[in-house]
Amino acid sequence: MNSGQTFTLFFPKGYVTRSIIHLKNEKEEVQTLLLKGTMGQVTVYEGYVEEESGER
Repeated sequence: MNSGQTFTLFFPKGYVTRSIIHLKNEKEEVQTLLLKGTMGQVTVYEGYVEEESGER
């Protein structure tokens, strides 16, 4: 999404809804956070990663 609102649910047992978050700083450097649902795991990638290629 480029505008509007979206959400990621975090559950008490550590689960999270699968989400991809793109972060960009003032130098235009981008990182992608991939939140994996059932494992509650976050993977950080340098650069912009699309949803289809997020599963490395």
